Amino acid sequence: MTLGAMIVGLALLVLIVSLVLRPLMQRGGRDEAAQEEDRPPRLEAVLAALRDLDFDHQTGKVSEDDYTPARAGLLAKAARAMERDPESSVEDILEARVKEIRRRLDRDVPAAHCTHCGGRLHPGDRFCTRCGDRQTDACPSCGGSVGTEDRYCVECGCRLHTEATPARQEP
Repeated sequence: MTLGAMIVGLALLVLIVSLVLRPLMQRGGRDEAAQEEDRPPRLEAVLAALRDLDFDHQTGKVSEDDYTPARAGLLAKAARAMERDPESSVEDILEARVKEIRRRLDRDVPAAHCTHCGGRLHPGDRFCTRCGDRQTDACPSCGGSVGTEDRYCVECGCRLHTEATPARQEP
């Protein structure tokens, strides 16, 4: 063995020993689980974990025996998060999520505007958020979406009062 190989081996040994002994040498150091317990849970993260747990239970990935205590623990964490940060309410989180989804839809779908006031419409809007006017692409009976050339509503069968051009007949 050469002297260089021995020096590299000794350096690696010192590095490994220092990495192994570092957690043991820290004074007052607690394990990560205890530190996680003291850290206030973020409501968004707890709600996301709860949603994932419910989905996993519905798809059969989590058994009923595991689901019940895990859900109870997550609900307790959510309650603690709401107590510590009352300004972060579920309504605020939902409103932020709706705004994010609408922003994403606005990028993907060309903008539509109200025929009455010119306000911006989002996909699926039946009424204008600015003036409240019913949009023309909705059935007057049930409010279901209809195409511009539809004569009947696909949701309720109501006859639409649109001017349809008659089909041309061949001579």
